[in-house]
Amino acid sequence: MECPPWTTKDGYEMQMGTNHLGHFALTLKLLPLIALAGEEGKAARIVNVASAAHAFCQTLDAQRLGVLDVDTYVPSVSYGASKTANILFTRELARRLRKKGSNVTVNALCPGLVSTNLGRHMVDASPWYTKSLMRLLVPLTMSFAQSVEQGASSSLHVATSEELEGITGKYFVQGRPSASSKLAQDMTLAKELWIASESLSGLKFDEVMSSQQKYGRKEVAGYQFMCRWITKLSIVLWACSACTMEGSNDNLDNNVYGVEDFQADAAGARHADPATGRLE
Repeated sequence: MECPPWTTKDGYEMQMGTNHLGHFALTLKLLPLIALAGEEGKAARIVNVASAAHAFCQTLDAQRLGVLDVDTYVPSVSYGASKTANILFTRELARRLRKKGSNVTVNALCPGLVSTNLGRHMVDASPWYTKSLMRLLVPLTMSFAQSVEQGASSSLHVATSEELEGITGKYFVQGRPSASSKLAQDMTLAKELWIASESLSGLKFDEVMSSQQKYGRKEVAGYQFMCRWITKLSIVLWACSACTMEGSNDNLDNNVYGVEDFQADAAGARHADPATGRLE
């Protein structure tokens, strides 16, 4: 969040590359199995963690998606743009899935202010004339933040609540549907962003969905098995992150998992046997 003007290994502006393009690629790669898993039982759900900070972004040029202009770079605006992209991606994916007749739902949420190290770059990113003030304000603000467990509850609610069965294309704040910025409601922009994201990631929604037929019940069962354990592990890791937040601040620029990295790994991905958990 609000990092210096860095780029990912793919050459995209760090915050847009990490927060939007990486998530776009991951979601589309998993989408065939997610869709099949939904057909096997209750509707599968995709939940994107956005932020109220999306309001920092007043304009978004899909034609320059991921482009870093060092001379005009403003960390908070860049972060807001990536979170606006999360919401627009949510709305457009929900629309496309409905059009396909899929029962997969897609929603975005703001977890609120949570006590993690996400804002570790905020002081350094602030103008020189406000640094002293920010050194006081950031710790003071974080003293009122939710615990990691409280912050996780919003994501868990949107991902699991029976009350939200069938709800899609919405933005939630503290577990309730909420209005996003007007920019994040612009469906024309959402479509433009989608086209640009497909171009940059090399993934096409229609091609991804048409590949669904090559997967069978065995792969779906393996995916469901994997998701159950990933969910359990994620909760444990999220809870542990509060204890380790100070140790992971320095090497973000050397540990970025970009779109190309994901595609290379996904190309050789194997499926877990639902009975043994072994990779096949």
